[in-house]
Amino acid sequence: MSIRFPALFVTNLRDLASKEGWEVSDLIRSLIVLGAAGAWLSLAREENLNRLKDISSLGQVAGIIGAALTGRPASRPYATRSYHPTEVITAIMPRTFAAIVKEYARIKRVSKNQAYGYFLEGGLIAYMKAENSVLEAIQMIRTREDKTSTS
Repeated sequence: MSIRFPALFVTNLRDLASKEGWEVSDLIRSLIVLGAAGAWLSLAREENLNRLKDISSLGQVAGIIGAALTGRPASRPYATRSYHPTEVITAIMPRTFAAIVKEYARIKRVSKNQAYGYFLEGGLIAYMKAENSVLEAIQMIRTREDKTSTS
């Protein structure tokens, strides 16, 4: 799996991996799985799953009709429109996980790379928020300990 991301995002990922002692590819895989978990949990509700199926079906029909009317294949609706420097990051994902991502992307009507990108960004946000929460808790405990030891 290869994803094109803004160069600044990739630099931040590399810095985080270095600071935390991760290999970059391991961090990427972990963040993708973390982000996917959050996205997939929202599908647990039957109404969300049915809504996604309906949207997917309508999109496929519209694409077929559009291609038939114009005589040419549909344009790439998800092509990047960014002119900022980008880098490609690559990670090898387990086959079963990749198959689930492929199906999820089909249902959400996005490319597989976009799905991986959403998961990576979501996982990074979740990881950083969780890390900040832990650091804040540690700081509060230390502050309390300092107050009780000086009393």
